[in-house]
Amino acid sequence: MSAAETARIHDEVRRQVLRAYERIRATQQRVLDLHDQVRVVSRRVSGAEATIRSLQSVDDPAGRRNIGRDVATEMEEARGHGRRAYMIGLEVTRDLHQLQSSLAEVKHDIDTADRQRMSPQE
Repeated sequence: MSAAETARIHDEVRRQVLRAYERIRATQQRVLDLHDQVRVVSRRVSGAEATIRSLQSVDDPAGRRNIGRDVATEMEEARGHGRRAYMIGLEVTRDLHQLQSSLAEVKHDIDTADRQRMSPQE
């Protein structure tokens, strides 16, 4: 294997590793976004639960309707954030599958290199 060919292969593997690293960083950011959405859903559902508990102590029908609207609003907000969390989760899953394939390609390229002809530095 010529020095130019070795350098080309080395550069290509390095590019693949850097691309995989960037995908990992992007996926990490999506996971943080997912965590934020789940935290918001949890907060909204807890708020709705607290509102429902307060509804039990209200005797006024008009007051109950108002509180009922508040619960509906909280749950609608929670649903929206839950949908966003679900979509982010799908993206993360897709990204991880693509990353797994990329890493498998890099590993295959490294495993198939003719190490008998390579110097220790290569």
